[in-house]
Amino acid sequence: MGRTVGISLPSGFVTDLARAASGQDVLTVTAKWLPEVIDADRTSVSLQTDADHLQLCAFGGSLVLEYSGYFAIQDSLIGRAFAAGDVLNIPDLTASYGTDVEVLVKAGLRSALVAPMISAGTALGTINLANRKAGFFSSEDETALSSIADLIAGFLAVNQHAEEQRRRASIDTLTGLMSRGTILDQLDTAFEADEERPALLYVDVNAFKAVNDSHGHLVGDQFLQAIGQRITGLMRDTDMLGRLGGDEFLIVVKHDRSGETAVRLAQRITESLHEPIAVGSLLINAAVSIGVATIESESSTAADLLYDADQTMYSAKTRGAPSAVVSQTIRRQSAIRSAADRDIDNALENGEIGFHYQPVRSISTLEILGAEALVRWDHPEHGWIPAPVLIERIEATGRTDAFTRWGVETLVREWAEVRAHLPWFWNKAVSMNFTPRQLAWPGLADFLVSSLAEADFRTHDIIVEVVESAAITPGDASEQSLARLGAADLLIALDDFGTGHNALRYFTRFPIHAIKFDRSLVRAMVDHDVARRILRSLSALAADLEVFAVAEGVETRSEADLCMDAGIDVGQGWYFGRPGPLENFIEVALAEGAPSTM
Repeated sequence: MGRTVGISLPSGFVTDLARAASGQDVLTVTAKWLPEVIDADRTSVSLQTDADHLQLCAFGGSLVLEYSGYFAIQDSLIGRAFAAGDVLNIPDLTASYGTDVEVLVKAGLRSALVAPMISAGTALGTINLANRKAGFFSSEDETALSSIADLIAGFLAVNQHAEEQRRRASIDTLTGLMSRGTILDQLDTAFEADEERPALLYVDVNAFKAVNDSHGHLVGDQFLQAIGQRITGLMRDTDMLGRLGGDEFLIVVKHDRSGETAVRLAQRITESLHEPIAVGSLLINAAVSIGVATIESESSTAADLLYDADQTMYSAKTRGAPSAVVSQTIRRQSAIRSAADRDIDNALENGEIGFHYQPVRSISTLEILGAEALVRWDHPEHGWIPAPVLIERIEATGRTDAFTRWGVETLVREWAEVRAHLPWFWNKAVSMNFTPRQLAWPGLADFLVSSLAEADFRTHDIIVEVVESAAITPGDASEQSLARLGAADLLIALDDFGTGHNALRYFTRFPIHAIKFDRSLVRAMVDHDVARRILRSLSALAADLEVFAVAEGVETRSEADLCMDAGIDVGQGWYFGRPGPLENFIEVALAEGAPSTM
């Protein structure tokens, strides 16, 4: 007869169950401890694998059988107990049936006790005991095993839920690819385990917002899913793809220290996306920007690799290239952007960022008619940081309105200083460039007007320069701000005229004071008669519209003469004077003295 034990369990059994980190650990602990709770020569635990089968997953006891595996529920002893949902006590296995029974009998086992593990009304599997003696297990053993089965089912349910949560967290719910956390973990693992070290592809989907805006978020989601599937079809089995979030993906290319495999994959991806993506009845053109990064030194880290890939993708995107490979130039650019993000506030406070003033002159008389204020940053580590980079980082880090306020205050204060030293400048204006995001500040017009009034300036003393090709669309905040500036009688100039397509709309909606012809048009006049005729026509248009025409980027006397031949008598460029600090501008103007006509 079997040993009657009730349902008390050894403390080691309970401790091991509590420490079990997974469902498989729970099963292994159960199979290991059961012979000490209920005497048995053979123990095993099964789990359901599909609608028709159970699998033996853990084993214990003194008797080890060679065979273990899957059993059909309808054709096995454990399957009968599982289906019935009740304990099954078989005193004589030789009188029973089932594929698993044959294995037990062949091993010399004569009796069996099977209890289903049930949680929340659902059978998960079975706990199975067998002994060499026939009629070995008692009714007390049945009660004990049933109680243990209920306990184990509870542990299993908790662990399976945790494992399912981990599985779901490891999968991006939208695309079915690896989630952000999982792909980054895989990068760390590959970096540490792979002597050849992996390469990375950072993939950004271009113009994804336009897809959402045009077709809705459901189509946008399906678009991302389709792109993920297309990229997956181009990868090797060892490559890993995950979605970082939004429209960004990351590919870990294992065993590719040189990056050759990654570069070829980037080429295949961009070529593949030449074919439109089918989303329902729609065909959507797709394009991506890809940054390829490789290990540069033994001291590099996985974080370094990810940063390089991100910055290289950014470089490709800003240049309009489909892909780029990390280089020292890109690393320097990313280092400058990082430094800018970190140091902008201090630089504004300690004067590292300021305006340089470039004179605007009459081409015929060379008289200074005014100036343009150009923002400059002399960084203590990286030297002169290009103005486009500075403005980009200001806008990217949410400092646009504060920077605009600083710019207006600084410009008004410094131009007042110019007039204090140069009394004949009382009627000369200074211009400042404004990006669409700066123009979108609702308080810009009021702030400009109040700042000018406090300095006893007229509204015509500052010219707001707007790039003609700037991304200003009808009705947006930037255009509304331009309307308020015009209504406040502030002067507006179109910068880089001839490079965009917004000019006609500007002229019909706002009072334009001046147009500034782009350097590319001025330079082209030297060698091309067509360019000269174009500039003459544009100059005539400016005269007809009663706006000033200004030639930018004039660097030689011959260019200046060609501008005059085209009917343009106002110029700006190195031929007339390079940008310089305020004191340099004042010094030059003082040396020239007041115009003789005054």
